[in-house]
Amino acid sequence: EDCAHSLGCDWKGVKSGSSEYGTVAACFSSQSNKLINSGEGGFLVTDDEEIAIRCILAAGSYEVLYKSHLAAPDGPENHAMFDKLKFETPNFSLRMHQITAAIIQPQLPLLEERFKKHRYNYAIAERRLCELEGISLPGQMDGATQVGDSLQFNLVGRDRAGADAFCKETAKRGVPMEIFGALDNARNFKTWQFALPPQDCETSYKHIEYACDLRLPLHLTEADIHSICDVIEFAIQVTA
Repeated sequence: EDCAHSLGCDWKGVKSGSSEYGTVAACFSSQSNKLINSGEGGFLVTDDEEIAIRCILAAGSYEVLYKSHLAAPDGPENHAMFDKLKFETPNFSLRMHQITAAIIQPQLPLLEERFKKHRYNYAIAERRLCELEGISLPGQMDGATQVGDSLQFNLVGRDRAGADAFCKETAKRGVPMEIFGALDNARNFKTWQFALPPQDCETSYKHIEYACDLRLPLHLTEADIHSICDVIEFAIQVTA
């Protein structure tokens, strides 16, 4: 399960990436704008022993290096599957180095406080933006608890030129904005040349065509959030 943006989210009390809903393995990101920030990197969690072993091997525990891997089961009786799978698993040398781990570890006890601040800031931005004409905010699903480190909204009644003008106006005032359906956005699957999208994805594309991605990093104050919303409101008005 791709949990890059969902660390701390839950569905009816169950955290994202949990095996309770059938997830076999979950990948979380610690890239610079995520809840845990190590600059680059991430980590995988799983309850499945074989997947864990394959990941340990693929990450670079070749030959017998898996015996010193901290996440590997200890003792020779637990190494049989390693010995079996190491000959069919390529080594990609994707190990997290000690510096990245040392940056991540002290942040783990801070997660709950970070959740609170993100959700507080998100609520302010949501309340401000939902009042603006020309913007549509998707409501929160019943049973879902999000973190709020980013906010997505749809531009209403705009074509591509109008959407681009809006983004240029916000960027000019210090609020960079991405649109998922833009030609240069990695989430726009229509531009992927390494894989052709199925023909029945037009409904999905309509959801992202004018969807704006507003990042709400942890350092923002309440005053910052209001300033950002002021910029968005001004940009909506002058590019209408």
